[in-house]
Amino acid sequence: QVVTAVGAIANNGWRMKPRLVREIRNFRGETIQKFPPETLGRVVSAETCQTMLQLMEGVVLEGTASREGTVPGYRVGGKTGTTVKHVEDEDGNRLYVASFAGIAPIDDPRIVVYVYVDEPQGKRYGGDVAAPVFREIVEEALPLLGVAPSDPVAWETAQIAKRQGRPDELLAAVRPAVEENELQAAMAVDPLL
Repeated sequence: QVVTAVGAIANNGWRMKPRLVREIRNFRGETIQKFPPETLGRVVSAETCQTMLQLMEGVVLEGTASREGTVPGYRVGGKTGTTVKHVEDEDGNRLYVASFAGIAPIDDPRIVVYVYVDEPQGKRYGGDVAAPVFREIVEEALPLLGVAPSDPVAWETAQIAKRQGRPDELLAAVRPAVEENELQAAMAVDPLL
């Protein structure tokens, strides 16, 4: 349900039937069966979707997922979630659910990713626990889908820093893309700028 709702925002208000497989191929690479996208109807206006996309990008740029949900080289957006369960562990401590629903890239959506962590240990907030998983999925998925980064320098710098185990340089690679996106978001909100 969450993926369907977020997907409707990504699809400019059109609700799509969820699908996990686009096609089935045989051992020779020939397509045996296709599963085309199915539209189930408009559920929200295009204008509302554009506003939501800007707000979701803001969550990653400067909100609750600003450190962990950012994907170097790509503009992404999402919404964090932290829920208190109505049960406690054997020591009487509250239990939580941490989540992050994200869209990538935010300026030309290709995928929706929903990460749900039941009873996380240590940190418990969606931005701390689920957003990093979103980032890892998107970092792998977008190149596989042939989606080029909007900031190739930040992407490559982050990949090198990751391979060499230098997290400070990884974060430094994210900052220029974030600052540029803030300017673009401001321009999108007020075209007179």
